[in-house]
Amino acid sequence: MLTADEVKVRMTANIAELLDRPVDEIDPAADFGDYGLDSADAVLLAGALEEILDREVEPTILLRHRTLTGLIDELTSAGMVG
Repeated sequence: MLTADEVKVRMTANIAELLDRPVDEIDPAADFGDYGLDSADAVLLAGALEEILDREVEPTILLRHRTLTGLIDELTSAGMVG
């Protein structure tokens, strides 16, 4: 099982790639909307998260959280990351 930090690093990289920005410009505590991410992007990121976790996740999980930090907190609470 991956740690929360490992998932955060990988998802940060995915968000940076999607936005064509350097990883160090992505703040895990920033609102996804601040980066202009929309529901279509959420579906793409949910797919990336599935690959990272090697398990199915609902795309709505990204819509329930406005930040990467909030998403990681839910994954940790659900026992999906260590």
